Amino acid sequence: MLRARVDVGLVVVAVGIGACSSSAKQTAGPAETPTTATRVAGLGPCPRYLPRSVASLNTGVVGIAHRLVPIGASSVRLCKYATSLTQGGGSLTIHSRLLDSHRLPSLEVPRFAQATNGLPEYQGQPGPPEPKTFTSYLITFARTTQQVSVLDAVGAAPVTNGVFIAAPTPEWNREVQDFAHCTLGQSYKALPTC
Repeated sequence: MLRARVDVGLVVVAVGIGACSSSAKQTAGPAETPTTATRVAGLGPCPRYLPRSVASLNTGVVGIAHRLVPIGASSVRLCKYATSLTQGGGSLTIHSRLLDSHRLPSLEVPRFAQATNGLPEYQGQPGPPEPKTFTSYLITFARTTQQVSVLDAVGAAPVTNGVFIAAPTPEWNREVQDFAHCTLGQSYKALPTC
């Protein structure tokens, strides 16, 4: 199980796994972080654990500070994780494990990317996520030459690409839940992955 340690006094964004903090520490093997070739050429399988940093997944993406998904995506992969937090010794430890993954039908991608980019910028001060056990989604938008990952800790923290932070709306959260449960649109229900 992947563990991330974050000083409790630090501002923690998006599940506290280092989205905006270089002080986050994790113990993870190299196979859990996709290589650049894998990230650019295709989506591949979901990592077994939440990546060390969403920001590091999105290094070099132009426009990342102004919108969640600054690329014209042609495919979307959703990775669903069971996530829990423990606190002790002045630090926060995050545990995660992959539960499931799905791909959005190509016809739904532009609309879902637009809905994601339509989320309002988060105006609050992010802190340690609440509650202590929750579901997290790593949503990766990709095109042939580039990809952008967005972390959604449902009900626990704002949505982020590691740089831009947005406040999820109830409608967007419902859409992510539908995506995760293969109920988004009639064509989606018929996919063999559902």
